Amino acid sequence: MNENEQELQEVLDADARDKVTYPLFVKAAEQLTRDQISKLAEIKRNYGSPEKATEKDLVNAHGVAVSTYTLGKKHMPMLLMRMDSNDAPVYIPITDGGTSFRHLENFIDQDIKILITKFISFDDVNNKQKKGQHYIAMGSITNAEQIVGKELYDEFQKDPEEAKNKDRVGVVSRVVVANRLSIVMFNYRGITLGMLERNFHQRSLTHPITRDAYIGKSFKFRISNITKTTYEDMTSVKNDENLSHIELPSGTRYFIETTSLPFIPNYDEEVKKLYEQRAWFSARIARYDSVKGILVEIAPGWWIKGFLPANSIYKPTIQDQIHHTLVTVRINRIDFEKHTGQAYIHSFPQGVAAPSVDSVMDQNYDIDQKYKVIE
Repeated sequence: MNENEQELQEVLDADARDKVTYPLFVKAAEQLTRDQISKLAEIKRNYGSPEKATEKDLVNAHGVAVSTYTLGKKHMPMLLMRMDSNDAPVYIPITDGGTSFRHLENFIDQDIKILITKFISFDDVNNKQKKGQHYIAMGSITNAEQIVGKELYDEFQKDPEEAKNKDRVGVVSRVVVANRLSIVMFNYRGITLGMLERNFHQRSLTHPITRDAYIGKSFKFRISNITKTTYEDMTSVKNDENLSHIELPSGTRYFIETTSLPFIPNYDEEVKKLYEQRAWFSARIARYDSVKGILVEIAPGWWIKGFLPANSIYKPTIQDQIHHTLVTVRINRIDFEKHTGQAYIHSFPQGVAAPSVDSVMDQNYDIDQKYKVIE
């Protein structure tokens, strides 16, 4: 098969995939029991329309599964959730998936708040003999985020300083680990917020984010800023070609910036004390490079040059970077504004890491690509 034939076959394969059939939503979706209908209908009557709903109108629900259904002439991914109070099934279409609409699967086994938005009755679509007997509940994560987001936004508009300095408590629901940008996802007032790793803790090459952030952990944080925008104005939504065949979320979106830095130790003071006392102390190898030299971590957020005399009996290798070997050091010079400096390496109290020829090529990753280090 030549190149042109290969390209044609790929197009044909793509067309075949697009013709995959999905079950009709009204036939495959789980219907409500009479007791569940009564309870959910009462909840919806209390607020009327989504525009009038408040935080007290939101309900707690648990993510169960994500499936794709045929709805009208469209294929619609749906998140099935169950209400905590009565196990009622509620379906969240991707258009109501909130800020994480692209990844509805992330809500599986998560407990969040949603708004019950409407009911689809079977008789309206497919069963006129049993009018009003069968209903499917629809809900919205987007509306829940908008309701809580608006209350927080109004709080900031009323008194920005008081809102910024207010101590809040979140619970970690997921940790997204990446080489360049890790994010801690957490639950606050029933909605999911995100926090950049650098705002969650003092980043450390020897103490990864997964040690400090784990599912179920309760922690203090503050909201540093809230920006009001719309889904329509988001470049990522406009350019999302992968979702061009379905409707996308619309309406107001609140971008909430968070930080936990006010509640963690100030390592600058610790480093300053070690420097002023001319103390010998324990550090770890953060990077080894035969040309650039050694980088040592003297405290979380502090990575400085490690000076090892040429006549030293210790001969570190890339394995010491991989294993973050312990070293005894003393700070020679320090710049607290730029977080740079130099530490004299006195010894390797546990010796250098054993060399491994096989792992050098496989594990010699570039630390500079993960953390920007100013030297």
